[in-house]
Amino acid sequence: MIHNPGTITLKEDIFVMTLSIAKQSGTRFSQRHTFHAHAQVRMGDAVFPGEIINISNRGAYLMASCPFAVNDAIELTVYFNYDEKELSITLPCSVARIDETGLGLTSAQIDADMLLHFEVIFDLTKENSENVLEELFVTSDAVNRW
Repeated sequence: MIHNPGTITLKEDIFVMTLSIAKQSGTRFSQRHTFHAHAQVRMGDAVFPGEIINISNRGAYLMASCPFAVNDAIELTVYFNYDEKELSITLPCSVARIDETGLGLTSAQIDADMLLHFEVIFDLTKENSENVLEELFVTSDAVNRW
């Protein structure tokens, strides 16, 4: 079958319908991982502190009290403590759901494996801070090749 750019194939059509049905039913496509980190969310000049409770590929749950609405575009900053320093990663997100304790966030930029890997790197290299840069470069190189 020849695929012309811009043409939707039957396979793609079924995939889009499956995603739509899954979204409506609350079906998860990736596993949640327990992940605790200080964080903050920002929309414009408004900044609100929170705590990441869990992550998944393309998602995070932030325990926080924020005046956001579903589909609001925000920035999520996740903080890692390392050797008396605070390192952070900032990701664009949108609010997927809101409940009594926090926000479900979604973003194509959230990679659970990478965040968990960073956490392990920072934990294992606390005794030898020279190794952290080497490990981050190795990780960065692997991501760029992927």
